Amino acid sequence: MINSLIAVDPGDAHVGVAFFNREIDGWECSAVEEMTPNEFNDDFAESLLHNDIECIVYERFRLYEDKSGEQVGSEFLTSQMIGVIKYLVRIRNNHADYHDNEPNPDCAAAGQFCAKLPPKPVILVGQVADIKKPAAGILRHKGIKSIAGKKRAGRHCKDAELHGWYYILHTLKDE
Repeated sequence: MINSLIAVDPGDAHVGVAFFNREIDGWECSAVEEMTPNEFNDDFAESLLHNDIECIVYERFRLYEDKSGEQVGSEFLTSQMIGVIKYLVRIRNNHADYHDNEPNPDCAAAGQFCAKLPPKPVILVGQVADIKKPAAGILRHKGIKSIAGKKRAGRHCKDAELHGWYYILHTLKDE
């Protein structure tokens, strides 16, 4: 059973992050934060190292035809960031599998830290941008108030929160 989730709306310059926790009476979005891509990547790597993440939901990158002209010359920083997220989770999950499959794993590179805190696998979920409007409607219908809206957070924070709620309401609702 998942008890915490991080939802991310990646961007070239701004990254929206929403933090969710399962409480006794259900899920809540406890905080939203806007970061730079480098700040997010560093914090994300550190959180993985300390077993702080159970599930990460991110908005997938798609190049839409009507936006393709705007991307001429782009280095596609958003898709690069998603690649970092996927890579770090893959490495983390491979390490967790190694611990599950070896009775006495030799994690020399990780030193004693790994032995004291064996890694747990992380669920990685990519969602299309199209879920945001339906998610906003579901939240309105259920009377769930947006933390990002209350804090007047930027668009990326609002989008990250919507991605988190959509996954929770559609996938984790029966857990």
